[in-house]
Amino acid sequence: MLHVLARIPPLRQHDVADLFRPEAEYSAPLDRTPYACIPDPADRVFAALAEATGATLVTNDVHLLGHRDVLRVHVLTPRAFWEAWVRGATEETP
Repeated sequence: MLHVLARIPPLRQHDVADLFRPEAEYSAPLDRTPYACIPDPADRVFAALAEATGATLVTNDVHLLGHRDVLRVHVLTPRAFWEAWVRGATEETP
């Protein structure tokens, strides 16, 4: 996963290894077959992992975004994720 993060320019400047705790690693088998509609096979693992962990998939990948209406996972752009997070953070009461 760190090799993927190293390709993201703003993250190249920061050590992100501490964000990946061994106890939070998901190591069970992933079923990628429900994601055969995604043209890039390398992207299917991200959708399968998001489904397996109940995570929202945050991406700018055109293959994942182009199929988000038929995927079994919640797929957002980074901007949409940020806007949703800010809205949620400002709507919370102390």
